Amino acid sequence: MTKKGGGKKFEVELDFYYLRKESFLRGLLVLLVVLAAAGIGIYAWKQRGLPEAQAQRMLSEAEAKLKCARETPGASRHQAAIESASRKLAESRIKFDRRLFDEAVPFAKEALQLVVRVCEGTTRDLPQDATVVDTAGKVEVQRANKGFFEPARQGMKLYEGDFVRTGTSGGAEIMACDGTFFKVKTDSLLEIHKTNCGPPSGAEGQVPEHNSRVKIITGTVDLDTGEGTQTRVDTDSARTTVGQRSSVGVDVDASKNTSISTYKGRSTIRTGGGDEITLSDREGITASKESGKLSAKVRIPESPSPLQPEDNVQYDIQKREPVSLRWSRVPEAARYRLQIARSRLFIPESIIVDMPDRVRTDASVSVRDEGSFFWRIATIGKSSQQSEWSAYRRFKVQGASAERLDKKPPLLSVNRPQAITNIVQVSGKTDPGCTVTVNGEQAEVDGAGNFKKIISLKEEGLQPILVKSTNGAGLTSERVEKVMIQF
Repeated sequence: MTKKGGGKKFEVELDFYYLRKESFLRGLLVLLVVLAAAGIGIYAWKQRGLPEAQAQRMLSEAEAKLKCARETPGASRHQAAIESASRKLAESRIKFDRRLFDEAVPFAKEALQLVVRVCEGTTRDLPQDATVVDTAGKVEVQRANKGFFEPARQGMKLYEGDFVRTGTSGGAEIMACDGTFFKVKTDSLLEIHKTNCGPPSGAEGQVPEHNSRVKIITGTVDLDTGEGTQTRVDTDSARTTVGQRSSVGVDVDASKNTSISTYKGRSTIRTGGGDEITLSDREGITASKESGKLSAKVRIPESPSPLQPEDNVQYDIQKREPVSLRWSRVPEAARYRLQIARSRLFIPESIIVDMPDRVRTDASVSVRDEGSFFWRIATIGKSSQQSEWSAYRRFKVQGASAERLDKKPPLLSVNRPQAITNIVQVSGKTDPGCTVTVNGEQAEVDGAGNFKKIISLKEEGLQPILVKSTNGAGLTSERVEKVMIQF
């Protein structure tokens, strides 16, 4: 194109290229595909051999830690964890040898996690074998692989190899995960062994195999088993297998001799010398550490039953009225032993009355202090054999009558419930002298207003728990807590 203007000549040359829209988009797509393929190829080239290297690294680390776990002091107490890790490591090695590296890594990782916890003594996130339900006085726990004792606390989880020690004025209640309930008395040392809560190994419909194991080094432990539960108690002189729905007391003296009292149910005792015998209701025996022999059976007298007053009766300290206690007569009794304490565990420092030679079946006591008190009774037979303690009852002594009480609902605080399968422990604090119920069942309240209650829930899932506190004027406070139940 030529243009004239102002005596000047301008010449411009223009080239035009026309592209269709579809052709442009198609070319752009091809370019993107080529670039993506190139990127993937480069990434794959850089990452080649990574799964194999990762699997090899994880295997080597797990094998080194497994060796550490096997050489750790007290490794036998964690045998189950070590064996599980060993199996997972073997499976990982098989996958690796088949060049299934992505499948080998998860097995090696699980094995590594197990043995690291054993080496570091932090197997706390493994399923517990037992739980501390309650303590009074001095109670301590020594963890497996640890060289020191620490104070026990309510709700503390216990594992295989842990030790529980009570002082000269200490007592503890421990529940195994199979439901067996242990009452550890003063000056006792107990070792927790493995608890099995697995499925049945026999015919279909058979009751699951639930069994717990402990070893008593010294002292006295009473235990109660439940439905479908079998518990083994080892000592230096005998092995006692306690059947389901049984109540048994085991005492180990300073000479390591073991006395077994079967108050209800059945227990089978076997010594290192090969002696074996089965005890039934209210029978006792002693196993000698020195000879490995069993003594002759002895008959344990029947336990009396508290009759009066009714549980949780309240007395007004202003009236200075005596507390009259009465219990049932036992035909074979030579005398009775009565105890009144401020603690339901009846640790020595809490006992305010101990009458070991009561001939009559009643007693009258004067109480000049406020608070909650617990009383129990036992039979002493003609051969000085003592029965199991009766179930305790409680009574309360208040500083003022109901008419003079402050007309305000009681204070009530509830701790987070602790659940072991369907067994739940509920605790908290209210005003002294109040009556507390948990899902309608009465709880124990001490002189300071602290309370606790163990209940059993029948359904799974998130379950409500109603806690109610009632004072002498009839005014109540309520709290609802929820807990997840899994059988």
